[in-house]
Amino acid sequence: MRKTMLLAIPILLFIGCMLAFMAYLGPAKAPGKQDSSDIVAYVNGDAVERREMNLIAERSGLPRANEDQGGLNDPRALEQAVEAKVAQEAAVQFGIIQDSSFSAFLKELKVENERRTAALNNNEPLYGPQQYTEKTYYDYRYAVMMTALKAAWSVKELQASEPVLKEYYQRNRETLAKKHDMIQMYEWIQPKPEPYDAEKLQQAKKEVEALRRQLEAGSDFSLMFRLRSAKPGLTGVLTITEDNYKEISKYRSGDYQAAIELAEGEVSGVLENRESYYLLMAVERQPGGYRSFGDMREEVVRQYADRSFESYLKRMAEEAEVVITGKNSG
Repeated sequence: MRKTMLLAIPILLFIGCMLAFMAYLGPAKAPGKQDSSDIVAYVNGDAVERREMNLIAERSGLPRANEDQGGLNDPRALEQAVEAKVAQEAAVQFGIIQDSSFSAFLKELKVENERRTAALNNNEPLYGPQQYTEKTYYDYRYAVMMTALKAAWSVKELQASEPVLKEYYQRNRETLAKKHDMIQMYEWIQPKPEPYDAEKLQQAKKEVEALRRQLEAGSDFSLMFRLRSAKPGLTGVLTITEDNYKEISKYRSGDYQAAIELAEGEVSGVLENRESYYLLMAVERQPGGYRSFGDMREEVVRQYADRSFESYLKRMAEEAEVVITGKNSG
């Protein structure tokens, strides 16, 4: 029940918006007789027109096809078109849109742009662009449709019992629920000279590089660290945990990257910030463990729904009947 309630929220929002808009448009009818020469393929009997194929190609970063190429110059464009069409067909079945044809899309675009023009002329509030292009409206419509379709499919079709969710959690625990390791490091700090002096600056860096070579030769870093700790500002301790690793990775990204690559007992290369040159030594590492299924349940439901929905669409695309027309069928 909790899963159903969580997934029902987006469907009420998005399907409500889409159905209200479709009701405003009325039943979709093609604005004119469809020219069969513009059709490059059929997916489960639904036509894919060249203009729609080009929009799909642009969305995927693929080159547009000119008329001489027949609309299918890149096989990846056909794959993307099949995926888009089966999603549109599913949206029709779930009552999210009324018509999956490109002509219906063009009618929606025309009506929406007329509404926007009227709103501007009447000094009414208008959100988004003053006018949609075919590409921007296709992107917007497709995104809203896919969100509503996923929500509707999840509520009606998703099998997410507790045993299934727990099995998914166990199978994906490393990426889903693993906590950050605890890493404690000693910092050996060599301050930069104040005021600035190029010669002294180079000397400070050389001292740290010399220390690094001593450590490679077997010198005891911990002993040297303890002796140096008697002078303030020359040493430090940095501890990375599950609670602070995001902050450290953001504000001390160089130190964080060095730390996660160090095994216990290893020393970093020479690091630098505005105030000093320094070395880090990992003196202790402890596995972070895992967040419990209970703590991660909502995220487990979300990820399981996402992947199950992706599998559903992939299966639909693989099972689709695809017919390539005209010069594309070579």
